[in-house]
Order: sequence, then C-alpha cells, then structure tokens
Amino acid sequence: MNNFSLKNVKLEDIDLIFRWRNTKSAIKYSLSKKRIKFSDHITWFKKRMTQKPLLFWKLKKKSSDIGFVRLDKNKNYLLGYFIDKKYRNKKYGSLIINKMLKKKNFKDILRKKNKIFAFTRKKNKKSINALISNNFYKVIEKKEYIKFKYENRK
Repeated sequence: MNNFSLKNVKLEDIDLIFRWRNTKSAIKYSLSKKRIKFSDHITWFKKRMTQKPLLFWKLKKKSSDIGFVRLDKNKNYLLGYFIDKKYRNKKYGSLIINKMLKKKNFKDILRKKNKIFAFTRKKNKKSINALISNNFYKVIEKKEYIKFKYENRK
C-alpha cells in the first residue's frame, strides 16, 4: 500500500469532489439523501478551502484519484470520506482513514483532546468495518444510522 498518498485537496478539485458527492451511491449512503446543487457546492467548497488547518485530503495512487477524506470542525470534528465507485471493495475506505490518522495535523487535533465522530448508515457495512478497523467505536445506534467516536489507542 506504499503506492498511495494523501494529498491536500486543491481548488482545482472542485468539479471532481462535486461529481463524487452527487453519485447515486454517495446520495444513498449520505445522511441527507439529497443531491447537491453546484452553486451550493461552490459556496461550501470555497469555505472549506479557507479553513485553517485544511483538513481535506484526496487519496491518490500514482496519477489516479481514489477518493477523499475530510474533518469538519464544529464543537467537535466530524469525519467524512468517499471512495470512487471503480475503486470500491478493495479496503480503500479503511486505507484512507488510516492515512488520515497518521497526518501531523490530525495528531495535533488529538493532542488538544478534541473528539472525532463519524456517522454512517446502518446499511453501509463496508464503512462500518472501515471505521471499526481504525479504532472508531459505536456510541449511538439509531434506526437509520450509527454514530462512531474515534479512540486513540496509542
């Protein structure tokens, strides 16, 4: 898995991220289950790109874009990730989370005792496995989704 790298998302990735966020499978497994309008995406994306530190990465294998992972800051941090359909069922969800956990700015977040959460639909077994394999544990289970919390076990 050394051929993979996690690179900062850049402004020129705006169309790629938009396409990924509006795929049928992304909508199916998202909590909102809604398509995103491009105008809303532009506003959201530009705002994300100005956040410091930028916690938004793209998984690459050589020149191929595999997916993205991000942490959104509110009171706590919320993990979100996506793997392109043509690269699914290869454990890249687990890989992208694992690579994010090793990033320096992620370790800085942990040092400050911040909490990191993730939500996934109960039907998304691959995502559940990816989170559990990276030290996320279930904190709440509802009818439609499960809430996970990251536990640093080092």
